[in-house]
Amino acid sequence: MEMEANTFLPPQFNPAEMLARFRLPFETDGPMKALRDAYLSMMPRVPLEIYDREGWNEAQGFSGGIWLFWRREHVSVTLYDENSQHMTILIKKNGDDPWLFSTIYVSLDNSLRRDLWRELERIHSNYSGPWLLGGDFNETMPIDERNGNNNSEMQRRRLEFSNWVKNNGLIDLDGTGTKHTWFLGLTLDTFKSERLGRGLANEEWRLLFEEGAVRNLPKIKSDHGPILINTNGFAPISMVNRPFKFQAAWMHHEKFEDFVHSTWDEATHIVPSLKEFAVKLECWNREEFHNIFCKKAKLWARLEGI
Repeated sequence: MEMEANTFLPPQFNPAEMLARFRLPFETDGPMKALRDAYLSMMPRVPLEIYDREGWNEAQGFSGGIWLFWRREHVSVTLYDENSQHMTILIKKNGDDPWLFSTIYVSLDNSLRRDLWRELERIHSNYSGPWLLGGDFNETMPIDERNGNNNSEMQRRRLEFSNWVKNNGLIDLDGTGTKHTWFLGLTLDTFKSERLGRGLANEEWRLLFEEGAVRNLPKIKSDHGPILINTNGFAPISMVNRPFKFQAAWMHHEKFEDFVHSTWDEATHIVPSLKEFAVKLECWNREEFHNIFCKKAKLWARLEGI
């Protein structure tokens, strides 16, 4: 059986001529063939010419499955440990010290989930270097990470997972983008969402990659949205691409009306005039009004000191 592959890569790394077909390393006969074919038809396409792969955990029907790809000219990868719910590898970039990465897909079965926690605890006990864990943990921690079912069983699981993270000295890397990573239901009565995908790291990894960050990406075909972890963080939107935002607080500044009358060019067409006005307003905001968020922080500090 053959399939195509693709990734969440920028277009420049994913041209049509680089897409490849390859033969899957498992049997395709039997009663599960139709189900497997349907699942594989939704798998993304990966440009194999630029990526290497060492192993994978096969999905069980529509559930689970872990694949790893990397650029062999940039990093070397050694398998450290694995089972059906995780694949842990040692990553070494040329010239840098190695660090451990565990990609996670936690089972919904309580017994299997606890087996994984114990196995990861063993890794924590045996490995003292930088360690990053990322993937679908199928658990939440704070109550705002869940929208919908929050019965006593869910509360117990949230507490259990939070304690496990804390006891193993792991840090939640949080994430920008969408607040939750799993969504189900299209109406107010049926809609549920949770933050199941996340990145966790120990203190050594956090110190090694101080700018490392997680971005939660929108879901497309699956009910799960992917997460993207970058060890160098994500560059802020440049001033060129950052949209202009009008601050209502400007209206209350004593000099704002005079600024508008002196700056607005009534003889110019509305579109170029607005663009020019926005640039001047940004300068006025920095020089005269100052940053409203810095002012707010200073006021809070003063209030706390009273």
